[in-house]
Amino acid sequence: MTAAPTAAASDFRPDINGLRALSIALVIAYHLAPGLAPGGFAGVDVFFVISGYLMTRIIQGGLADGRFSLRGFYLARLRRIWPALAAFGAGLWLWGFFCLDPWTFQRMGDEIPFALLFASNFAFLGHGGYFGESADENWVLHTWSVAVEWQFYLLYPLVLLALFQWGWGRRKWWIVAAGLAAASFALSAALPPRNWNVDFYMLPTRGWELLAGALVAAGEARLRAGPLARGLLQAVGLALIVLGVVVARPNTGWP
Repeated sequence: MTAAPTAAASDFRPDINGLRALSIALVIAYHLAPGLAPGGFAGVDVFFVISGYLMTRIIQGGLADGRFSLRGFYLARLRRIWPALAAFGAGLWLWGFFCLDPWTFQRMGDEIPFALLFASNFAFLGHGGYFGESADENWVLHTWSVAVEWQFYLLYPLVLLALFQWGWGRRKWWIVAAGLAAASFALSAALPPRNWNVDFYMLPTRGWELLAGALVAAGEARLRAGPLARGLLQAVGLALIVLGVVVARPNTGWP
């Protein structure tokens, strides 16, 4: 997740920061105390929506001002994500060398390069699935979501750049985003159960969540709500997240 460094997204947003904290807390609670948050894994879904929202504001702000740089965008995301990811991988490998059994350490050593290349979601396709994995056996399991976000960062600005080259696309880009989101969701819902890992780990079937955040950004730019309406929307949004955490279960299927 990247804070917005542009004029369109420069204001600090405590609500989004709080939402990010909530989504992380839900995922941690799911892994450490699944009885308390059986659907806490949905925190990742919330994170994806936030990411799509922020990236849309960053890219659109730059395009509207005529100062968007594709290279600069990629480098900014890389500088924000990769150093911490590399430090994590190096520290994990060093710890595993001394503390893990040889079989677990070998598996971890094989998967760390995939994580550093933002491709760990591909590495996990042949495994037993996110809910079948043990965190004690797969120490880089959580990096699948970073890989999905990075793959989105690579492709999404190219789509917006292409749309902003002509008038209709500049004004109605959100229609294309909505169409892509609908196609992504339809693909996710249509895949048979045997393709569960593809459905869960891959960008084509996860993209609708990131694009949902893009549509939130589009709606925010067009709809002006007063303090009361904003407070009500925030309360409803939080209630829906809580409902999802309570209702969702690993065995209910995806999406």
